[in-house]
Amino acid sequence: MLTFNLRVSQTSVEPSGALGLIETVGNFYTLRLTTSDQAGLWLISINSTQPYTVKVLGQSAFDFLFDFVELSDGPHPSYAVLNSRPAAKSNVTLLVSMVGGDSVRPTEVALVEASSSKSYNGTLKEVALGMFMASINSVPAGEFVVRVAGKNIFSKAPNGLFQRQSSTQLQASNVSITTQADGILVPGKNFTLTFTVATTGSGGVFNIRVSNDRSFIMTNVPSSLTLVRGGSANGTVTLAAPRNTTSGSDVTLTIEAETPGGADSNYAVLRLSVVALVTDITPPVCEVVSVNANCLGDCMLSFWDLSANMTDGNGSGIQSVTIRQGNGSLSTSTVPDRGVNVTQAFYSASCCFPKVELMVVDAVGNVGTCFRSLNVTVSQSTNATSTMTTINNNNGAECCLFLPVFFWLTVGTSLFYQYMQL
Repeated sequence: MLTFNLRVSQTSVEPSGALGLIETVGNFYTLRLTTSDQAGLWLISINSTQPYTVKVLGQSAFDFLFDFVELSDGPHPSYAVLNSRPAAKSNVTLLVSMVGGDSVRPTEVALVEASSSKSYNGTLKEVALGMFMASINSVPAGEFVVRVAGKNIFSKAPNGLFQRQSSTQLQASNVSITTQADGILVPGKNFTLTFTVATTGSGGVFNIRVSNDRSFIMTNVPSSLTLVRGGSANGTVTLAAPRNTTSGSDVTLTIEAETPGGADSNYAVLRLSVVALVTDITPPVCEVVSVNANCLGDCMLSFWDLSANMTDGNGSGIQSVTIRQGNGSLSTSTVPDRGVNVTQAFYSASCCFPKVELMVVDAVGNVGTCFRSLNVTVSQSTNATSTMTTINNNNGAECCLFLPVFFWLTVGTSLFYQYMQL
């Protein structure tokens, strides 16, 4: 029986009732609500001698996201997302993010047992706008869900209260896995990872499974570890990234541990970055070989070109050649020269764009450049005229030869004039 706000009810034998439509397929019942006002208290009463499951689906603009996190102390306290199942019989911390607006504020975060509806409430602390930290002293032993209750000031309900719970069931584990990376993951080199499997329950031979999402080769992977009751054991795995793995890419490594008989298990997820050791710190060399220019008259009808050779010596190799400044076309080709690859670049542009800068980058990011600027004067349009002044060096020399004659003629005239006055 379904009851709404303790006033209206509908039983399973009513296909179409006051609250909705009921569809039956075997022993599976689906109720679709038809009431316009659905805010309030809903009660579901089931009388059955067989086990059953109830699933309620709703739609709302308000929801929540959560992660189990580990807190770290120190000068700068922080937290890290727990990439495994929470430990049983221990305190846990949840980071809860509200979705749907600033009008929604949680007042309660709890872990609710799926079998008995027993709740384990936590204490709330707001750490950022819309984000809250919930500390809970204990975790249910069996399967549980996360429930968030709070208040929405814009709700149609009289008291504005709301309640949401996680759509999936979770379960704590008596098994824990901790890891410690030795060094960094370098392409072409072995990387060793040490991990520890511990249990707060019974001991025995635990099954171990290790996998990664990049199909990197793994060696020395143990298939099992033997633990005593409440004890722990160490294992190692060696991972090798291929030599051509891109530096900065990631690989996700998953380690699983399962108790004897498979009753309990846990996992640890690590995201490792591949970092290539940089030994090439020298930029590529760019050398201009030739420049051909014919920039007379209209610049739109005149062109010039440049040829350059680019090398990286014993470095990581030239990765790309691009135009950093200029407005022309660029083509490249690579040829071997005495054991070194030479990248030949050919650039062509209109004389209206007399400057060019080519940028050459090697495989690790070192940058080299070529710059050339033409000192030309050209007209910008066929309708415009330009005047070019040319100084002839021979005429300049002849002018200088006449200067002493003019000087003596002037001095002689001046002295003759003074003599006549005497």
